[in-house]
Amino acid sequence: MSLPRPLLELAWLRLHAASLLEQQQLPRAFAKDPRFLRANRLVRRMHAMAAVEPPASMPPPMTFAPYNEGGRLDLSDASFLRRSSRPERVLPPMPEQVELKNRLNALMKLPVLEPEVAALEDTEQDGPPLTEEQLRAIYVDLLTPTNADNDALAVEAPTDPGTRMELVEALETRLAAIMEETWRGTEIDGGLAATLLSLRKRIPDPATSTVSQDVIVDTESDKVTLALDSAPADSETEPQATTEAVTPLIEQLQRAPAPVLVPTVADLDMDQPWNRVLGRLNVMLDRWQEDGVIVSVKNAEPVPQAVETEDGGEDVVVMPIGLSVVTLSDWTNILQTAIDAKDVAAGDVALQLMERARIPVDPVLRYRIINITAKAGNVDLVESLLQRHCPQSGLDEKHLHVKAYSRAKRQSEALRLLHKYESDGPILHMKTYQSVITALLWTHGVGESQRRAHAWDLFAHMRYVAHPNLDVKMYSTMIRACALRRPESDAERAMDLWTEMTVDQGLEPTVDAYNAIILSCARNPAYLMEAFRLARTMMDSSRDANGVPHLSPDYHTFIALLQSAKRMGALARVRWLLAELLRMATQNQVIINSAILQQVFHTYATYKPPERGRIAVSGEQSHMDTVPMSRKEVRRARLYDEEEEEETVPSEGGPPGRGQVLAEAQALFERVVTERKAGSGILSTVQMETMLSNAYLSVFTHHASFERTMEVFQRAFLDLGIEPDRTTFSQLMLRARTAVRDNEPHAIEKAREIFALWERSFGSMSPRRTTSLLDSPQGAETHPVNQSAIIEVMWCNMIECLAFVGMLDEAMTLLHKFETLYPPLQIRDALPQDPQRVMRTQLMAERPLVRFSTTTDAVDDTVQPMILFRRVEVLHGRLIMKERAKDIKYLTWLTNAYKGNLMVRRDRTWGRERWYPKEPARVKRDASGVGLAAPKLTLLQPPVFRKGEKLTVARARSPSS
Repeated sequence: MSLPRPLLELAWLRLHAASLLEQQQLPRAFAKDPRFLRANRLVRRMHAMAAVEPPASMPPPMTFAPYNEGGRLDLSDASFLRRSSRPERVLPPMPEQVELKNRLNALMKLPVLEPEVAALEDTEQDGPPLTEEQLRAIYVDLLTPTNADNDALAVEAPTDPGTRMELVEALETRLAAIMEETWRGTEIDGGLAATLLSLRKRIPDPATSTVSQDVIVDTESDKVTLALDSAPADSETEPQATTEAVTPLIEQLQRAPAPVLVPTVADLDMDQPWNRVLGRLNVMLDRWQEDGVIVSVKNAEPVPQAVETEDGGEDVVVMPIGLSVVTLSDWTNILQTAIDAKDVAAGDVALQLMERARIPVDPVLRYRIINITAKAGNVDLVESLLQRHCPQSGLDEKHLHVKAYSRAKRQSEALRLLHKYESDGPILHMKTYQSVITALLWTHGVGESQRRAHAWDLFAHMRYVAHPNLDVKMYSTMIRACALRRPESDAERAMDLWTEMTVDQGLEPTVDAYNAIILSCARNPAYLMEAFRLARTMMDSSRDANGVPHLSPDYHTFIALLQSAKRMGALARVRWLLAELLRMATQNQVIINSAILQQVFHTYATYKPPERGRIAVSGEQSHMDTVPMSRKEVRRARLYDEEEEEETVPSEGGPPGRGQVLAEAQALFERVVTERKAGSGILSTVQMETMLSNAYLSVFTHHASFERTMEVFQRAFLDLGIEPDRTTFSQLMLRARTAVRDNEPHAIEKAREIFALWERSFGSMSPRRTTSLLDSPQGAETHPVNQSAIIEVMWCNMIECLAFVGMLDEAMTLLHKFETLYPPLQIRDALPQDPQRVMRTQLMAERPLVRFSTTTDAVDDTVQPMILFRRVEVLHGRLIMKERAKDIKYLTWLTNAYKGNLMVRRDRTWGRERWYPKEPARVKRDASGVGLAAPKLTLLQPPVFRKGEKLTVARARSPSS
């Protein structure tokens, strides 16, 4: 035995103590029995004594007295003193116990050499015993968790990029020497292959160790054979082995084939060493083809070649052309270097040259090259590579084909291709479905609710027709998708998936899975504390011998916890999390970026400081305490209190006030600016971007006066050269509305400036969509952002500001301008429903059979801007006070027109036909804007009367009526 006896006894004692309760069927009342507690203490003491002094032998299994149904000791039969002859019912051991037993058995079965046995015998006889530190070191190594997948793929580690680049440069030098000696020296007499083989023997190979694994050269007969037993390098994108019948890929393309893109050596960048090597190899292959060495380019089988030996005879060498000069390891290094540099053209040229030289291509490297192109979303190049290098398509090739369409944001074609492969059979990989689902979930912009609903439908469809049992990665993706729901996450569904993964399926969650469930809970007000509980569970789930958790929180964990604390308004928790992140940043464990500081500033903005009462001086009752104040006076007094608090230092131990919150936020932002300019410090890695400045501005829009807010806007955007976006102006306009309502000085002038600056920058709306919501328009990278909500905020709040100060004429002018830019009739035009989400009963078709969402789950986010009555209620009240009947009629008509056309859009989207008037023509106006003719109203179809139903016809009224 190669292991010391104390170590084995210590391991077996640990297993015995851990499995004492699982391996015996004992009543629940037995856990409180004193003898059971003494037995546990005995085991723990034996465990401790084993590390100090090895026992003579292992303790025998303990035997316990029988208990009746009431949990009491049954002394009627004394046979419990003897071991029962009946077979005991033993529970299955825990996975950790099985793993530890297997590792101990594997260590015990290791062959031990005779010198090692002699050394062990000498150590046991004469040498000192192992110390406690040595035993602890070996024991910690035994308890270190291992990945079963990594153990199964115990292959040689791949060469690191630096060493691989050195090998490529050495190959370039060797090829330059060969070409110079062969083609610039003497004439070739005995054939090019024999000359190159002789040069291969004389020129040293810098990578002898790697060559010996692939090429075996017999020095007596000069024969070269291939050793193809080495396993390919492990990779996340390694293709999976399949046994299904392959089908030609060209027959499965769902559209007209694009022109085949074939890169050549002339398209490569010769500044890179691997491209220069490919150029030299291309020249050598051309010379071989001219000399007749390469008989057929399309023939991939090795051909016998007559090679002249050094003694004048001839020998037949069965070998791929080119292995005498460039070994298989050299070709692998060239391909892997191109993959590391994401140079798809170089990888494609290398594959072409290997096919010309009849070199066997590793399918894993070919897969990685095509996968790089699929990740970039280059569909035409992926199809070209598949047609030229993978004429027979398996499941991995189908996965790459579908993945290319998903990454190109062409979701409709990706779904059609997926369902076509699904109907052709066999069952596709789970990662193929996951690539489409991920693309549908995380493609933001207009129509994202429709895409997310379709993603959930595809998820349910996948579980019904292909993969009912999921892996941890798929569970993590769908749990994280629950956090995308607005306005709050679907935490209940996330918890159901989490329970199914951990309890029902018994899968071990990863850090990504914990991050997904924590984020889903952090975005739901009812599960905010559950996020912190799950984070604590993640760290306490498993630890090593030193107490270090195996699953440590990372950047995404802290982002989720910051969001939870932000929604709780817990400023103390955010301060603690920020301090922990800064501590980890000093140890290079995490990098502070703008997303972290955005959550911190948002917490400052949502924090509600305590309202401190006003205390009278010398116990006298002040006028403010006796006379009730109006709401406007209370707001003005509160702003005055804020300015006083900014000049005073808050008391220690109490909750922070508005002044302290503003001071902390300002100090943090100024530190970011200073360290960013200096280029050194923990916060120097934070990018000064618009979203960070928006978060910093939100602190002042919630806690400071309007005048100071505009000063911060000047400092955080204009002085730093940061371009404001739509969110910036919407925050300022909302703050300006409050300032105008509270009659702050110069508020209406600032509101006009904000509206004018926004109108110059973002006043015009993007063109209306006419394509499917699943695809990006014109193959764009991202979907356009829906601007309707921000446009409504800007126009309605500006109109309300003008109504507050009594500028009714200017307010009505803006209202007429809004009606001209966004007519009510355009709301009726809704995009048609995607045909793949229509209910059906067939299994083999392009549409999913099982749906996880309903029609109402997908929010229509393509509606154009509109003005409803509640948004202009202040203007309506001011018009009534001024008795402006014509303007009141126009305002009522406009708001009802938007509301009525929105109902028409809803009914058309849901497929319900009702009795509505046809779309009336626009009112013709002369040069002065006066209406010339009223539109004629006609009916679409006769009304359908139902019993007990009142018929109400909503007449569309024109502004001139």
